[in-house]
Amino acid sequence: MRKLNTTIAWAWGASLALMLIASETARSQGIVYVTPQTQIFYSDGVFQTLNFNIDINGDGTPDFILSSLPGSSSTGVFTAIFTPLGNNSVVAIPEPPPDLGYLVAAVNQETSIGSSLTPILNAQWYNNQTDQFGYATIGAEALIDQQLSVIGNFAGLSSAYIGFDLVDNGNNYYGWIQVSNPLNDVYGDIVDWAYQSSPNTSIIVGAVPEPSAFALLAIGSVSLIWCSNRRRLC
Repeated sequence: MRKLNTTIAWAWGASLALMLIASETARSQGIVYVTPQTQIFYSDGVFQTLNFNIDINGDGTPDFILSSLPGSSSTGVFTAIFTPLGNNSVVAIPEPPPDLGYLVAAVNQETSIGSSLTPILNAQWYNNQTDQFGYATIGAEALIDQQLSVIGNFAGLSSAYIGFDLVDNGNNYYGWIQVSNPLNDVYGDIVDWAYQSSPNTSIIVGAVPEPSAFALLAIGSVSLIWCSNRRRLC
């Protein structure tokens, strides 16, 4: 009996030590995944500017601003824009001439986001110094000759992604933001986002953290105790 109890105590101690190591490693490496606690959205039905500050890493400082801009009664144009703050950037595509500015790119799942954007056609990193506007357009719509005209890359997509580069202390932390805009208009929600906690490391769009070593070790420890108790009862 004493030997069995000693074995169990040793197993618990070893597991706890490994859990602490795994927990510390998880904080310093890997993917950080976030689901916003309140709804963050853009809408074509606003009558005054609607802004949402997006704090990617939860440090209390906004990293991007998602805005809905009302149109005039004469043009009926509504616009949703995405503004990078500080040195942060977003993946965007130049608007086709004669339009000026940039459209936020709708990035596909499984795409790699990093210093190189080669897999995304015509895409580049856009920050608030790239052009005279300081923001990239998610979508815009207007009623022309009783027909709804929509520009942008997200309309009609139930799931698409914004790629971003979060700059902190001179390091680049790449990530993605999932957007759902299923109807053919400018109205969408931010579903979730994730970013690499390891600086200057690319991320696969849609990737989320794997089950942590902490959880796996905890399950293993419980199984060990259960098996030991079962053997003792037998």
